Amino acid sequence: MPDLGKLKQLIPAPSKLLEEVEIRGLSFIIYKKPTYTFQSLHPPWVHIIGSCDGLVCILPQPDTFVAFNPATHESVQISAPPTRLLDPNNVHSYGFGYVPSIDDYKLVKAAQGKPIAVFSLRTGAWKLGERFNYVRHADYFLSIVPGTLVNDALHWTFKVSNGGACVVAAFDLVNDKFRDFPVPEPADLGFTTGVLSGNLCLMHIDGRRRQYFWVMKEYGVGESWTKVLVVDPCMVRPLCLWKNSNILMAKDGKELVLFNRKDGTFKNFKVDGIPNMFFANLYVESLVSPNFQLHV
Repeated sequence: MPDLGKLKQLIPAPSKLLEEVEIRGLSFIIYKKPTYTFQSLHPPWVHIIGSCDGLVCILPQPDTFVAFNPATHESVQISAPPTRLLDPNNVHSYGFGYVPSIDDYKLVKAAQGKPIAVFSLRTGAWKLGERFNYVRHADYFLSIVPGTLVNDALHWTFKVSNGGACVVAAFDLVNDKFRDFPVPEPADLGFTTGVLSGNLCLMHIDGRRRQYFWVMKEYGVGESWTKVLVVDPCMVRPLCLWKNSNILMAKDGKELVLFNRKDGTFKNFKVDGIPNMFFANLYVESLVSPNFQLHV
């Protein structure tokens, strides 16, 4: 469980701001705004691509990426991907993560039928990889779906091209290759990925807005998927494990809540000044510089 003294929530809101909430306990919440401000933002949302080891990667405008450290306010704009990948009519998937074994931060961009593009903060350059042979599931309602970082790999749920099954597509950040994991049955559900207790998890919402959670108990083993939670009726996104196995969650894009796994109840974090609608992402404070190339 993260150190509560370093636990932060980044909240992108439709106000050209990236805002910050620091949580040190149920009775101590610090709301700071703005953390980062953007000019000429279109559309008026800041998309968080990922957060890892103190650095956050954001997408303030199409194909404009920024890596920054909210603690130091230091930032660097990442060069645009190769021109032949700039396809505004295609649906893109993104991810960001740090790999300790190679001491590098990587940004991944993927679109159907295009080569996978990987940017290395260590080298400061893009590299093109294998062709992206997946399609987004029809149940996805977000235009941008960030990958979930677990075990040095980014994870999404896709369908294999040409009518294939729904799978968890895991992109290994060490060798820049995809591998597939099966999803729980029935495999035609529209799953999204997340992290719960350090394990890869999948989420699905049924027609009654009841949300189901599965956890992969043994990484890479499809038979280890275990249904661990059913939340009724709302849309929640787990952020981190709290004390007594409770879970900090973002609820309906409007609230930060603490979910009690024993009785299924929610306790609201009341934060004055928080935007009416938001998408929260977790990060742990550090002094790592986003100008990574200059320090290696």
